Amino acid sequence: MSKTYFSSLNYSLANEDTSLEYFLIKEFHSEKILSIAGSGARFIPLLSGTTRHLTYIDVCKEQLLLAELKLSTFRGFTYDEFLKFWTFAPCHEDVFCELRQNLFGRLVLTENCRSYFEEIFKENKWKSLLYEGKWEKTFQTLYKINKMILGKKMTEIFFCKTLEEQVEFYKKEFPIKRWELVIRFLGNKKIFDTLLYKGHFVNKNLPESYFAYYKKAFHHLFTKTLVRESFFLNLCFFGKIVFQEGNTLEGQEFVFNEVKKKLIEENVDLHPLNMDFNEATQKLKGENFDFISLSDVPSYFSGELEKNFLQNLRPTLKNGAIVVIRYYLRIAAVNEEGYEDLTSQFQTLIDRETVQMYRLKILKYRG
Repeated sequence: MSKTYFSSLNYSLANEDTSLEYFLIKEFHSEKILSIAGSGARFIPLLSGTTRHLTYIDVCKEQLLLAELKLSTFRGFTYDEFLKFWTFAPCHEDVFCELRQNLFGRLVLTENCRSYFEEIFKENKWKSLLYEGKWEKTFQTLYKINKMILGKKMTEIFFCKTLEEQVEFYKKEFPIKRWELVIRFLGNKKIFDTLLYKGHFVNKNLPESYFAYYKKAFHHLFTKTLVRESFFLNLCFFGKIVFQEGNTLEGQEFVFNEVKKKLIEENVDLHPLNMDFNEATQKLKGENFDFISLSDVPSYFSGELEKNFLQNLRPTLKNGAIVVIRYYLRIAAVNEEGYEDLTSQFQTLIDRETVQMYRLKILKYRG
C-alpha cells in the first residue's frame, strides 16, 4: 500500500459513519479495541460501553496529532465549548476565533501537538480545523460543482421532516436527471485522482461501473434515511454540516458525554501507534483484541498482503473477536479461514449507515 497519499492531514472531519461499530462494541461487550485512527471520528466514539483499552493506529503522524487534539478537547471542554471550538452544527459561522485561541491555550497537549496546530491556527487566523483535511476540502470543491449543475432545488430535500415526505419529494421534485449528470461528472477515478489521491486511488475490482456504484449508494441514502442526518450528504450539498442532526457521532452530545466519562472517570487505556497495518500486526501479537475496526484500509491491499491480512491478524485476536471491514470499490480476495461471516445478521444497521459508499463486512474470529 502506497504511503504517498497518506502523508499529511488527510481527514479532519470524517469519511465514515461508525455508528455500526459504536453499536457492535456494546452488543458484544467489547473491552480491548484496535482501530484505524483517521480523523478521530472513527475511533473516538468507540470509547463507550465496556471499552477499557483502545489502540489506534495510523501511517500518517498528523492524523495521530489530530486525534490527540480531539481527545484533549473531550477532556477539557464542556459540550458547548466543544461545538464552538470545532464549529459542529449549529455553530455554522466561524465567529469564535478569539474564543478558540483562548480554549486552545487551556488544553493539555504534548509539545509536538501544540506546536503543529499553533502553526496551522496562526496561518488560518484561528478558524476551525473541522474542514481542513484534504478529503473535506475536496468535497467543498465537489459541492460547488454540484451547486452549479443542480441549481436552486438542490437543497430543498433537506427540509423534509419525515422519510415519507423526503421520498415523495425525491421521486417527484428532486432534479434527478441533473443529479445523474453530477454523478457521471464527479464520480470517477480521474476526478478523485486529480483532486485528492494524486494517482493513488483504489484499484476498483467490482463489476459495476463507477456511475452505477455511486448512483445506487446515493439512491439508498435518499430513500432509506433522512438526508439531513447524514454528515456526508451535508458535505455534498452544503460543503459543511448545516444540520445538527448531521453531526458525526463525536459531535453528538450523548457520545460526547460518554467519551468524556471514559477519559476522565474511567481512565481508559489509550495507545496511539504511528505505523502501517503490516507493522502493527507484527508489533501487536499476543494482545488479544476482541474488536478490530479496519476502516477501508484493506481496499488498498494487493498481492500477499491482500490474500493474508486476516490470517496476519489472528495472532493479535482473542477467540470470538469481531472484525469490521469497509470495502471501497474493491473487495479483497482474502483468505477468511478461521472467521465466521456475521454480516447478514446486522443488515438493518448497515442499511442505516449514513455514507453508504462502502461494502461492509462483519467477521467473528473462531480461532
